[in-house]
Parts: sequence; C-alpha cells; structure tokens
Amino acid sequence: MESFSKTSAGRKAVPIRRFLLPVMATLIFMMIGYLTVGLNMSERIQAFAYELEEQTLKDVMLAQRNSTNLHYLSKSLQDLVYAGNPQRARTAYVNNWGLLTETVFEQHDEAKPLTQRLIESLQKTWSLRQEYEARRNEVNVDFNTFHQDLLAAAGVAAELSNASTNLLIDLRLPIVQHLDREAPHRRHLEVLDGAARELCTAAHLPSDDERRTAFLSYCENMRELPRTLGTKLDALASARTEFLAQAAAMNEDAQNLSHVYAKLETSDRLGLIDQITRFNDRLFSSFSIAVFLAMAMATAIALAAFWVLRPLGELREEMRRFLETNKLPKMPEGSHIEEINDVVEWLMHFCNMLHQKRASLSLLTSQYDELLNESNKDPLTGLANRRAFEALVEKADNLPANSAALMIDIDHFKRVNDTRGHLFGDQILKRFGELIRDCIAQNDVVYRYGGEEFCLLLTGVTAKAAYNMAERIRLRMRRISLADASVSETGEAPSPLSVSIGISTSTKHWAEKDILTLVREADLALYRAKCLGRNLTVRYEPEEVRKSSPFADRMEGSHA
Repeated sequence: MESFSKTSAGRKAVPIRRFLLPVMATLIFMMIGYLTVGLNMSERIQAFAYELEEQTLKDVMLAQRNSTNLHYLSKSLQDLVYAGNPQRARTAYVNNWGLLTETVFEQHDEAKPLTQRLIESLQKTWSLRQEYEARRNEVNVDFNTFHQDLLAAAGVAAELSNASTNLLIDLRLPIVQHLDREAPHRRHLEVLDGAARELCTAAHLPSDDERRTAFLSYCENMRELPRTLGTKLDALASARTEFLAQAAAMNEDAQNLSHVYAKLETSDRLGLIDQITRFNDRLFSSFSIAVFLAMAMATAIALAAFWVLRPLGELREEMRRFLETNKLPKMPEGSHIEEINDVVEWLMHFCNMLHQKRASLSLLTSQYDELLNESNKDPLTGLANRRAFEALVEKADNLPANSAALMIDIDHFKRVNDTRGHLFGDQILKRFGELIRDCIAQNDVVYRYGGEEFCLLLTGVTAKAAYNMAERIRLRMRRISLADASVSETGEAPSPLSVSIGISTSTKHWAEKDILTLVREADLALYRAKCLGRNLTVRYEPEEVRKSSPFADRMEGSHA
C-alpha cells in the first residue's frame, strides 16, 4: 500500500523537526523531546488500531448472536402460549429456559436483572398454562360425562337396546379447545341442562323396572353436573385470564430485554467511537502541549499547529459516520507532517479492512441463500424438487384444517420415452411444468415427486375447491400434444396428453393428518384412478367406506 505521506494531494511530507526548526532555534532541546514522544505515539496508535479492530469484530459477532437468539426467543414464547399441542408447548418452554440461561445473555450487567425477571416470568407462565390445561381437561371430562349421561338417558327413555345406547354414547367429541372463550361453552351447557330437564320428567319415565332404575340414575348424575360444570367453567375462565395476563407480562419482559440489548449494542458502538475520540483527543492534547511549550511566544506557530492537525479532526468526524453508517470515510487533505499522515493511513487501513469483512459476510450470506434456492428446484420442469418436499415435511409435522394433497401422474409416460425417446419425454415434462404453474395460485407449490409423478399441496381450500383445481389441471394438460410436444392455444390438442390425479383432503380440524399421511392417501387415490382406466380425478376414501358404498365398483371420477 503506497504511503499516504507520498500520495496525499501531491504534497511532500517532512518530519516535524524540520517544519518547526526555522522558528524554534532557541527550543531545540524541546524539539528532541517532542520527536521522542511522537515516535512512541506512533507505536501506540498502531497497537490501538489493531486492538480496536479485534474488539469491533468481537462486538459485531456478539451482536449478531444476540439478535438471532432474541428473534428465536420471541417466536418460541408465542409457541409456549398459543400452541395447541402440549408437547410442542413444553418443547418451547425447555428451549426458552436453555436460551435464557445461556452465557451470551450474561455479557452485560445491565441485562442480568431483566433476564432473571424473564426467567421467572417464563416459569410462572408455564405453571399457569399447566393449571389452565388441567382445568380445561376437567371441564372436558365433565362435558363428556354430561353428553354420555344425557344420551344414555335418552336411549333408555326411547327403549333402545343396550348396543344402540352405547352407539349414542360413543358419539361424543372433545369440547373445549386450547384458549377457547367461555361464552359458547356456557351456551352449550345451558342447552345440555335444558335438554336434561326436559328429558328427566315423568313423561319419559320407562315402564320397565330395570330401565326406570337406569333412567333415574342417569338423571340423578346429571342433576348436579350443570352447577359443577358452571363452577369449573368459572375457574377455567379465571385460569385463562390469569394465564393470558401472565403471557402478556412475559412478552413485555421479552420486549424490554430486546430493547435493552438494542440500547447496549448502540452503547457499544458509541463506546468504540468514544475510544477513538478520546485517543485522538489525547494525541491532540499531547501534540498541542508540545507545540504550545515550544511556540508560546509566537501566535503564528500556534495557528500553524492547528492547521497541521486539521486532517485528524476531519478524520474523526469521518470515523464517526463510518461506525454509524458503514460508509467508508473520505481521505482528508494531507498534512505536511509525517506522523499525522501515518495516523491517517493506519486508521484508513483499519476502516478498509472492517468494511471488506462486512461486505464479505453479506456476500457469503446472499450466495448461500441463492444456492439453497437453486438446490430445491428441479432443473427440467422449473418446479420444486423432491429435496424441497422432504425439507417441507421436516419443518411441518401437522397440517391445518382445509388442506389437500393432489398426486398427479402422466399417463403412459414410459411408453412416450420408449417410442419417442427421452429428449421428447423431457419436452413433455417441460410443457407440463409450464402449464401447471398457470393453473395454481402464486403461493402454491408443485413438487416433482419422482419421474413423471408430481405432488401439489393446498391449504385453505374445501374438498370441492380441491377437486375443481384437480379437474382444471387435468383438462389443461390435454392441450399438450403427444405428437410434437406443442401446446394448443384454442383447446384440446389432436393427440392430447392425459394425466391421472388422486386427491386427499383434511377438513375437520387442525392436525387431523400430517403431510405424509395426506400424500399417502392421495397416492392410493391415484392408484385407483389408474385402475379405473386413467385420465381420471379420484378422491380418496377409506377402504371400509368404499366397499360399503352402493357404488363400490365406480369410485367418483371424471373422464375427459
């Protein structure tokens, strides 16, 4: 790197003794002392620059780690409060506990009280959630008991057989979901209570002694259940309110901790700037004292000293802006003093190194994201590949309600490859990828599951909407010609491509099925479509339901 002293504005730099000797002939001994101080100061500047670089890099790495941990902590706290799966909530609690007790959160003394307070808040929130879950389970047990007794009493009053009565009892479902509000369950309880009062009257009393005894026993059990359930619903509502209030307090503590770390990071950056400023101030003071002692009787020399030090003042402001904005400082106007130019050169060198390292880190992050995106794409069709599908399965175990999976297979594709060659088959696959992207929403993803088989996962759709989507895809593919792999713009091609589609849906409630179960059912429906002659859309039905249907030999499907 060319010396700043030689390249700064074309000026020739000289040692300070030669600059001051013409006007300081009587102070030669003070000049010798000044040169000694200047050399020592140069060594200190170099050591300080390297030390400052190392400290800055450590602070940047710590700030990045804290930012990542705080982001994960916020997300995990939401899982602790709102996850309907108790195991998932427990996992979030354990992860939060481990994260908050990690040593990285103990780097700053100012954050320790807030960290400890958040740990205590986390423990209390988990305890209140367990209490709430226990009360909710009690309410559900009593609701189910109420349902059971009411249905059993109705069966006895109607003189149904024991087998029929047992069938009625088995029709009960879970009542209170996680964090449900109290009002609908109050209304449910009033409906059950009214039904029980209406049923448990002399008009419905069976004539048979054994049935009368059972009927009266059920009615007796139901007499106290509304009051008990009402009390437990009150307790459940109170536990829910207390739990949500504690969760809000816990989230507030987490936000306070994030704010503290943001302030601490700002304070660290300002601390680095302050170190540089103080160092420059010490340098300025030492130099000014030497110049003042040497030139006390000459105002012109004092003004010259200020003019000589002007590049350092300019560089100090540039350094402040650099640490705040990461914008490289401008090279200040060169000085006639070698020592000053050395200071500027070393600090500029430090800024360039830090700027390059930050730029390299940003470039590596961008390249990694780009490579990850390309690795999840099928190069032939442009659709997501099997690796992307497996990554989705690993991240999402359960599906929300109103989800669907479509398994799509190109009919007789092996015959196309055998008769027309694999290059022609690749053209068919490319056309398939182009057309299917026009059939789906922008946020839906089609995966190339393997060979000529594709998988489409949909959320927020009804069973009918999923079926309509499948039919739209099946009809659109018939625009592809098996003669020359062209796409008809007006309608079905003369030698159209056909596909078979299997559908499986999950529409009852959250986590009814996981992704693999949904895909496996859609694959069974696809196999059924092939058995029925291909070019069909077939919905999945369990084997026992399909066999008991009066249309067992004709599963629902649509031909072209």
